[in-house]
Amino acid sequence: MVMPRVFKLLFSAAAGALAAMFMLSQSLPWAYQTEFKSWLMLTTIHSGLLVLLMIIVFGNSRPTLLSLSGAAKCLGVAGIGGLLAFLIIPYGFVLVKSGLAFISAVVATVSYLLLAAVNK
Repeated sequence: MVMPRVFKLLFSAAAGALAAMFMLSQSLPWAYQTEFKSWLMLTTIHSGLLVLLMIIVFGNSRPTLLSLSGAAKCLGVAGIGGLLAFLIIPYGFVLVKSGLAFISAVVATVSYLLLAAVNK
């Protein structure tokens, strides 16, 4: 079914965005307080790109770490997902430089992996 999978992807991307915004508030409080809207916009765009990337890479299959190809897909999504901000989003290099793009991509991938494992 498509709808539960889409909800899992959206939830995973939202979890990654929340983790990135939390890390921003802890590591750079001045940026969180002064430029919150721009950081939120960049993180939202990046999360949308992560959802599209996970749809393309995983397709109809569940992510798994039990096979070499499944682990490679998970690592690829986390790595390429972090670089998507630099490649596509204007001023996305700020997300990559601060590490927020990779935090968001890794948390989104891991949460999607856990959600797929729980709901077999």
